[in-house]
Amino acid sequence: IDSGEEKLDHKELLSDRGFLVYVTRTYPSMVPYLKGFHLTIENWRENRDVDGWKITSKGVEDDTRSEEIEEAEDEAAINHKMEEDLQQTFTQHAPEDGLTKAAPRFREDLLSLMKLSNFELPPLRLVRGKGRESEIV
Repeated sequence: IDSGEEKLDHKELLSDRGFLVYVTRTYPSMVPYLKGFHLTIENWRENRDVDGWKITSKGVEDDTRSEEIEEAEDEAAINHKMEEDLQQTFTQHAPEDGLTKAAPRFREDLLSLMKLSNFELPPLRLVRGKGRESEIV
């Protein structure tokens, strides 16, 4: 990231995020800083704004599809059209070139995670018991 490279290895990001999700089970204060990872990992998909957030256009595709079905004259035509749609549906799980563009907040989130994990001893946190007892872990 510091070298100015915007494209990152998608598979490596998935692996790193999986590890960090595991770490945040112990250190929940790190959770908000995973958002940069989430946005970067999904940034290759269509319908994303410049910050990596999903742009929703709820109802636009549904209205178009409803009009097409209404124009069909019989049930056989509707079934044929639905089968064509199902054959054209293809779910892609990763970018074709294996690279994804870093979301704008990725660098800052990464630096924050590095700062939060840069201790010789792990930071203590208060864990409350069910009763009156509380414990520092």
